[in-house]
Amino acid sequence: MIWMLLCILSGAAFGHIMRHAHVRQRHMAWVGAWNYLFAALAAWVWLGLQPAATLNWPAAVLGTLCGASYVAAFFVLDHAIRAAGVGITLSVQWLGVALPVAASIVFWGETPSLMQALGLGLAALSLPLLALGPSAPDAPRGRWRVAFLFSLFLLEGIVGLTMKVYSQRVPAGSELAFLCCMFSGAAAGRSKHQRTRD
Repeated sequence: MIWMLLCILSGAAFGHIMRHAHVRQRHMAWVGAWNYLFAALAAWVWLGLQPAATLNWPAAVLGTLCGASYVAAFFVLDHAIRAAGVGITLSVQWLGVALPVAASIVFWGETPSLMQALGLGLAALSLPLLALGPSAPDAPRGRWRVAFLFSLFLLEGIVGLTMKVYSQRVPAGSELAFLCCMFSGAAAGRSKHQRTRD
């Protein structure tokens, strides 16, 4: 329970930091790039220090896909916050967890509990309501609002789905290789985007 609470608090704090950066006309891309660059460096050093460390290719491919999806979600989040405000955007972002849960039921035969089934149903109902409902008073309105929010939902779902595929299909022991490639892909994507903007 404590981990879920910390995850929710950190996610909400990050959204408000981005909003503050928009108000001050700052770019968050380099902040994210340095964050993931440091994480990637630490993961690669840790991998190198393991005596039996190997770069598992399925883990590397899934990790890179996860990192790329996360970077794409980050930049969609940037536009979504501008278009819909922090509250609605973060709510849609958290709803992305419905995709890996649904995939677990359909592809891996997992049976949802009553609460999980109820949660999936509510997520399916709340997504269009959030996308089409009122946004923050200072948020601009336009046709791109729904596209940004749906793209964010889809990309966040892909991030969770790659992690689920990894846990189901890749043998245990290659978690570090997955993290190395995920952090490296995220750092490279953010720094490349920032150079194109500069």
